[in-house]
Amino acid sequence: MHLTDARFQNLLTSIYDAPMTPDGWEKLFEQMRSAFHGSSACFGDPQGQGEGAGAGRGQPWLYPQDMLAARNAAAVDDEDRRVLAALAPHFQRAAELSARIAQLTMERDSIAEAVGRLRQGVILADGDGRVLFANPRAEEILADGDTLRRSQGKLACLSSRLSAQLRLLIGEAARPAGKNQGVGGGMLVERDDGRKPLHILVMPVRRSFGALPKQPAAMLFLSDKERMERPPRDYLRQIYGLTEAEAAVCNEILQGYGLQAAADNLGVSPSTARTHLQRIFRKTGTSRQAELVNLLLDGYSVRLLDS
Repeated sequence: MHLTDARFQNLLTSIYDAPMTPDGWEKLFEQMRSAFHGSSACFGDPQGQGEGAGAGRGQPWLYPQDMLAARNAAAVDDEDRRVLAALAPHFQRAAELSARIAQLTMERDSIAEAVGRLRQGVILADGDGRVLFANPRAEEILADGDTLRRSQGKLACLSSRLSAQLRLLIGEAARPAGKNQGVGGGMLVERDDGRKPLHILVMPVRRSFGALPKQPAAMLFLSDKERMERPPRDYLRQIYGLTEAEAAVCNEILQGYGLQAAADNLGVSPSTARTHLQRIFRKTGTSRQAELVNLLLDGYSVRLLDS
């Protein structure tokens, strides 16, 4: 069997293309089977034990299975062995690349799933403000467009002044290392209708963490009080050790009711509601209702969304 240089180069290209696509290995083995006139093809070790397409344990060799069964037969000539020996290190490298790509894919998917389930909006942007990634909550905010939006592919606010402030924060946070690095910062984006503003925290991302890009980027955390959901009573009881009665008072406070209104809604006396509130303050480490509300809403915003 003799392979032309062009066909040998095609095999090399296919070897390194195999890890890049889901059916890459299958196509490569079919190509190898055809090139060596075999009935099928698989990875095998030097003792002739097939390991399956793409397995690549130890020092892999590639032989058509019928050649494995007839290793010393006249059908396997010196030219076959020379070609296979030349291909073997490339298969080894491709198998290593395949394993590495699988690991990075798993890391990327895990990070994307975790960030995607956050109740807080998260955006990864490059230095020009182009969105590289946005979780579902951030996409909701961008789609509404009343605070933050996409303009020609870049992040922008409704006013030019706020847009300029945002671009400055992102640009400084995404500045390459050693070039007057920014440390990020925060800003408020007011709404015209008087509703609560959007809080934006911008932080630099300069290291590579698996799926995150190696180039400098900026991470934006969006806190929208208008979108924050009230934590359920079970959550309050589990996290802060509140009793059922204390969790009920807490829920009334989170809905914006004062102590008297909360007591009326729950059918208890104001003194009983006040006693519950003092116990809530003690268990949560707060001393004022506003502080309590901020703690509970901010803490719950980083909880994962239900599957």
